[in-house]
Amino acid sequence: MNNNENNSYRRNYFSIVIPLYNKENFILSTINSVLNQTYKYFEIIIINDGSTDNSLSKLNCLHDDRIKIINKENGGVSESRNIGIQEAKYDWIAFLDADDFWDENYLQEANRMINTYPKADIIGTNYNCIIFPNYKQYSKEGYISNYFEINLKEYLFSSSSVIVQKKCFQNIKFKNYLKNGEDIEMWYQLAKHYKIAYNPSILSFYRKEVSTESKRIRNISVENDWSYYIDFKNCNNDPYEKRYLYKIVASSSISLFRNNNYASLLRLIKKHGLFNIYRSIVEVIIIKFKK
Repeated sequence: MNNNENNSYRRNYFSIVIPLYNKENFILSTINSVLNQTYKYFEIIIINDGSTDNSLSKLNCLHDDRIKIINKENGGVSESRNIGIQEAKYDWIAFLDADDFWDENYLQEANRMINTYPKADIIGTNYNCIIFPNYKQYSKEGYISNYFEINLKEYLFSSSSVIVQKKCFQNIKFKNYLKNGEDIEMWYQLAKHYKIAYNPSILSFYRKEVSTESKRIRNISVENDWSYYIDFKNCNNDPYEKRYLYKIVASSSISLFRNNNYASLLRLIKKHGLFNIYRSIVEVIIIKFKK
């Protein structure tokens, strides 16, 4: 611990928000990765978003007073996370997707980071993507000076490796109409207004099903993707923020093209203009060759 920053070690409590929709093959290992934490001061809020498989029945074997299950009609992951935040009784909200899992020391390290970096409103940790393990990730612990500058070249955290003070959500919510990029949009909004501290230790594990992801991109309407709503004029004179937004639009354009979703790609081009799409893709190419 950095005693120059904080001489008193505080025990923090965490509300863990887990949106659940049709993850019967993963949900138990996800929950067990929380129950097996070395740090025991938490509650688990599972929002069952109208699952049609055996996800809910899988939870019946769990008997722990710290687990709360909320059942609702299917409304999407953003709506589920917003409900979880509203129901949370503790000051720190930890997000965990229903097919991801944590290292047993995840919360212990999160508590250490909160004490070490008391000015932080957001704690992010490094993560491992099971399918794509070669992501280039940031390697320095401490406060993040410019989230957008770092994210141009390196990944900071995923949805399952970030913890946020509940007060941050008083004026910022997950957007229910977004079905793709809703988490990235949230981290973007939070990074504009709040301070982030980062731990480079790999403490979260992100499962990504390639075939399922490709099918989802092929069928998505671009009007449900954050890239469609990006406003390049809203960048507060931060050149890194604008470049970051170009990167998001380029990534979406390339993904739509690769997955043969040409109708959505054309609507994205119409929304932002061919020049901005071209500039976005060039920006990504430049970033790639500078790595």
